[in-house]
Amino acid sequence: MWTPEETASQGVVREVLEETGFHVEPTGLLEIDSFVKAPAERVIATDRWVRHLRIIYSARVTGGALGTLEVDGSTDYADWVPISSVPDLPRVPLVDVALGARLDRRRESP
Repeated sequence: MWTPEETASQGVVREVLEETGFHVEPTGLLEIDSFVKAPAERVIATDRWVRHLRIIYSARVTGGALGTLEVDGSTDYADWVPISSVPDLPRVPLVDVALGARLDRRRESP
């Protein structure tokens, strides 16, 4: 999650390190995804709707070692898998958004 003290690209560098153990350099913007949550779907009690924005980057690994560094967070395991096996894995919907954006970029490249 982005914090007010950092830019979006700084946030992705920090998040990848926390969740995978890798140092990365963002290499491009893949997608800006958004979705809306109704008051009843929100974690906090409220009568307000909220729009979430998710910024998806491509990145290059520059160092580190595989293994989550996150304490009491949402990631409990990190692993390299062939990209072709991802459709058979349990995953959050954001993974499919990122894979679709990656595929779209590859189709657009000469």
